[in-house]
Amino acid sequence: MIQMNSSTNPNLYITLQQMIGRMVVVHTAGKSQRGVLRALLPDYMVIEDAQMPIFIRLNELVGVVLEGESKTSCR
Repeated sequence: MIQMNSSTNPNLYITLQQMIGRMVVVHTAGKSQRGVLRALLPDYMVIEDAQMPIFIRLNELVGVVLEGESKTSCR
């Protein structure tokens, strides 16, 4: 089992775990990224777009939405 960082919201982490392998849109303060959620680690998530990994720190998240759905998971 992965040990979460003390600043990681456990509800967010559980929700993101359920999205692994699915197409997501990740919103941060700077921009939005689209790709398949490939991995979730204590401090960051990895999404893949055009076979290129994109590493996003969990503390930078503003929201995450499944591609094609309007329900979001926010911090």
